[in-house]
Amino acid sequence: MYALANSRNLRVGPPLLTVAILATSILGGCAAVDPSLFVEYRLAAEQVQEGMLTAFRVDYEWTREGYIDRFIEDGRPFSDLKMDIGQAPLEDPYCPEPKATEPCKPGDNKCVAAPSSNPSVLFETTYPSPILFAQIERASIAMDALNHTVGLYASLLVKLSGGEIVSQEKFDEFSRELDARANGLAARFSDLGTTVPPQMSEAVGLVSVVSVEGFRLYVERKRLRALADTLRRNQALVQAWSCVAKDALAMIANDISFEYTERLRPFGREYAAASSTSAKGGIIESVFALNGTTTESMNALRSLWSAYSDLPHAHRELLSSLKKDKVSLDSLRAFSAQARHLNDLRKELNTDNS
Repeated sequence: MYALANSRNLRVGPPLLTVAILATSILGGCAAVDPSLFVEYRLAAEQVQEGMLTAFRVDYEWTREGYIDRFIEDGRPFSDLKMDIGQAPLEDPYCPEPKATEPCKPGDNKCVAAPSSNPSVLFETTYPSPILFAQIERASIAMDALNHTVGLYASLLVKLSGGEIVSQEKFDEFSRELDARANGLAARFSDLGTTVPPQMSEAVGLVSVVSVEGFRLYVERKRLRALADTLRRNQALVQAWSCVAKDALAMIANDISFEYTERLRPFGREYAAASSTSAKGGIIESVFALNGTTTESMNALRSLWSAYSDLPHAHRELLSSLKKDKVSLDSLRAFSAQARHLNDLRKELNTDNS
């Protein structure tokens, strides 16, 4: 979102064959490319994205509902709902500099504050105090961008493995979009407050010239080299994606824990004040329902955490699969299993909320 794609001036090669020629021949000293492994990796990435969006939507609605309830119960003033809106800086060299003004006094509706000189507040809207559902929404947007990028990257690997044939023009367009999305991730997670690894802060080019050239070739040996080059070059970046994702998930888990404690507190007061067995039983049922909702949220976050823990290891196994016929694929299988679990959870949550 925040960065533009790396530009490339590449000649469009001859039209690709309409069949994948090269996925079956055996190279001297190397294993043949098995596109099915890369297709499995992509499918898992797509299922993780869908499961994450559903889980975060439920968390967002739950914490938002809790915030409204407590806002009313605590008798907080209406003014606490007002957002702070950052002033846009005026940095165009062809425009005059804004005139300096004194800080506006409360109640002075005619006063116009000078624009901020900090670009980070450009059009930014924030609440005076942290609000859980707003933070979960920001985390959801950042994680959605990351998951989408991972899915695009997995599609790139499928294309390079010969599992999906597209034209050179489409491949170049796809590569530009992938790099643009990858370069925008650092800003998203930095704004969220997570620790951004240096691999994400640098200019990212997931598709190397070697990979682009290899995509044009019909010789499997050279396409295999291009695929291996892509996997080697991006291993550290995929690891960085794993780190920021788990950092964001830990942040959300802490928010859910706080929300659970806040919702549990009034039940404790009501239970202490209850005089009848039926009243106490009703309170206990409400607590069990709260525990169930919290457990569902934590289970979803745990699955997402596990999936992103497996992501870089599965990526490394894909590279190993190019070097020899028999290789451990435990992490790839674990990544796929977590993705299927998230997909099942997504269906359950959608059914419960329909």
